[in-house]
Amino acid sequence: MRLKELRKERGISQVKMAMDLCTNQNTISRYETGEREPGIAELIRIADYFGVSIDYLLGRSERSEPATPELSPESREILDMYADLTPEQQSTIKITMQSMLVVNDAAALEKKKIN
Repeated sequence: MRLKELRKERGISQVKMAMDLCTNQNTISRYETGEREPGIAELIRIADYFGVSIDYLLGRSERSEPATPELSPESREILDMYADLTPEQQSTIKITMQSMLVVNDAAALEKKKIN
């Protein structure tokens, strides 16, 4: 695991990292020495903390940045429009989309029952 390397590169002490991640310094030390393995939730928090992918953190990849899926031009256009909305408008869009997904799920369940 690259935890110690990442922490030292950024000049972060074990104590500071532990405080930032709401854990204790002994836990960070044990992760670094391999005495203890972090669970998936901790791996996600640590990877997010350093802005790297979990694969990079674990030494499984040389690519440090998290992979981002390629978006279609239409999806990019929708995201750009969404970004230009007020927070209230964004909230309305989110609620509307969640409602649409619930309707889709209900329709899919109904279709399963019929078949």
